[in-house]
Amino acid sequence: GLVQKSRSGRLLGGRRGGPADIDAMARAIGNASRAAAALGDDLDRLEVHSLAVHPDGVMAVGASLLLTGRTAAPASIETEVVPA
Repeated sequence: GLVQKSRSGRLLGGRRGGPADIDAMARAIGNASRAAAALGDDLDRLEVHSLAVHPDGVMAVGASLLLTGRTAAPASIETEVVPA
């Protein structure tokens, strides 16, 4: 797929315990995108600081969300978490 063809794709193929869970990574990115879309113009910035992709899930090492100051609709980001 698209991820495997990227420059980073070869890193996801089997280091540190097996191949990365690309489906979980895609779901996490999709969930963040849907949350950003739900916030619409109330969202100024959504950043994920290192998305750790493991053989059995993903974990955002850090994230930040900056709103514009207007009232925002509630949104949630849900995905699998792999304990450190």
